[in-house]
Amino acid sequence: MHDGQNLFDAKLAGYGVEWGIDEHVSALAKRGIGPAIVVGIANSPLRWREYAPASIIKHLSPKTRALIEQGYGGPPLSAAYLRFIVEELKPWVDKHYRTRPEQPHTLMMGSSMGGLITLEAMATYPNVFSGAGCLSSHLSLFAVGAKGPVDPAPWAKDIEAALRAFAREDLPPPEHHRFWLDHGTLSLDQYYGPFQDALVAGMVKRGYRRGQDLVARTYPGATHNEASWSARVEQPLTFLLGGKT
Repeated sequence: MHDGQNLFDAKLAGYGVEWGIDEHVSALAKRGIGPAIVVGIANSPLRWREYAPASIIKHLSPKTRALIEQGYGGPPLSAAYLRFIVEELKPWVDKHYRTRPEQPHTLMMGSSMGGLITLEAMATYPNVFSGAGCLSSHLSLFAVGAKGPVDPAPWAKDIEAALRAFAREDLPPPEHHRFWLDHGTLSLDQYYGPFQDALVAGMVKRGYRRGQDLVARTYPGATHNEASWSARVEQPLTFLLGGKT
């Protein structure tokens, strides 16, 4: 899981609220779902660039791509970040913990930009990861706040086309992969619906089956923060770990 400092301890969390992921995983294990080892990877000051989904961005028009990368502070660094996970971090974890290292037992999850890098990982290392949990994925792509616009409407058609192309050309076939996609309806999440719909449409054309290897949900009233993700994270965990949602 990405943004690791927000997962386990409110004192370390960027906004003082944690996911409580350890409690959620333990609760699921008591119900026979899992158990799982969660590896939380802390983000860095280069988060925008390290989490940037290069395989989506490449499908954008040059103008839109340039604007997005300007907001990120430069081109994507996702290739190096994912290579660190696959070639350094995962082997270390597999060596020191009682894991099941094979692809069917290796999953990835993140929220916001963490959802984007999770999608990128599935496209880049489909033989390593079998399942993706993408909560409130920042599918509008643009850096927000002081770094860029919040409302992506002027670039929506270009971004939606890029998401469909990514699903069609870059995601692996569905036979050995599962995806959970979701978003709320408040704050940044209010913009994500059309983009998630475009991604899902591309994935369905790719062969993914809704309710089987693809779940896409909207949570009315949920916003873009750790409290909202914590409130629903047991649902994607249940799906990815093989239980019934």
